Amino acid sequence: MNVIDEILPISNNSAFQFSKALGKYEGIAGGISSGAVLAAAAEIHEKKKCIKKIASLLSLLLLRDICLHNYSVNFNMISLSEKNFEKYSRQLIMDRIGESGQKKIMNSSICIIGCGGLGTTTAQYLAMTGIGKMLLIDFDKVEISNLNRQLSYLEKDIGKNKAEVLKRNIQKINPESDVSIIKKKITNKNINSLVKDCKFVIDCSDNFKTKFLINEYCFKKKKILVSAALQNFDVQIFSFKAWGNKKNPCYECIFPRFSQLTELTCDQMGMVATVAGFGGIMQAITLVNIIIGCKNSVFREFIIFDSFSRDMKKIKVNKNLMCKICKS
Repeated sequence: MNVIDEILPISNNSAFQFSKALGKYEGIAGGISSGAVLAAAAEIHEKKKCIKKIASLLSLLLLRDICLHNYSVNFNMISLSEKNFEKYSRQLIMDRIGESGQKKIMNSSICIIGCGGLGTTTAQYLAMTGIGKMLLIDFDKVEISNLNRQLSYLEKDIGKNKAEVLKRNIQKINPESDVSIIKKKITNKNINSLVKDCKFVIDCSDNFKTKFLINEYCFKKKKILVSAALQNFDVQIFSFKAWGNKKNPCYECIFPRFSQLTELTCDQMGMVATVAGFGGIMQAITLVNIIIGCKNSVFREFIIFDSFSRDMKKIKVNKNLMCKICKS
């Protein structure tokens, strides 16, 4: 008796769909590893092949699962390329992302202002997530003191423009992403011409003057803003959409421009290297959550993480009715 009667071609689409379904019941690892087998079982089941002839190849347990879990798979649902199927499979299998979420990510246009400790980490993780269009803005050049916390740079990059080096590394991570750079300092006169085509703005700057400028622009032009700040072992994360809801604050609701704010840089305060990376990751995941459709409450949260004591605080903040930027 022949062990193999015929070879069945099983598409990646079919295997992926069954992986996603099986993952709900067997866990991600089990779902991914068994997806192709389950797809083959379904194919044989549909063609009414004799089960005895393929008993040595397919688990009867998987065939049972088809009936028990009543898997229903639309093989034409996914329109992503075969390469992107495989590349983003761990995201596609998640209910909160799936095909529609991945498409939202890949169709998003973002602007990262500042390519330092926050910006390098944020950019690289968003590129891995699949962001389709990315604008990097930084006029500064790589210095040796940057290398302990700014992920994308090596000693050979010293003296080169940060945005230029970061773009090169981003394109290695995600060649399909449309990455452009601007080697200029953001000012009140040029911010609109530089940022107008981006839906999301990620503020990775390191001074209040720039943060105030970015906040005011994003409010006026109705752009979603994700901002972060670093100090010693501390990370602060904010998301702003003050124009979208009467309760949502803007950056100046929390840090009024004319209050007694201490303007110190990381050169003066100091910072442990890993804090910059964690802050960038927090900005990246916050943006992904917003893109795929998290709750509006994210725009009324001030998150503070003390990496030394490992304490995280989520503070609810509302619009300052006296705010000079976003008051009604």
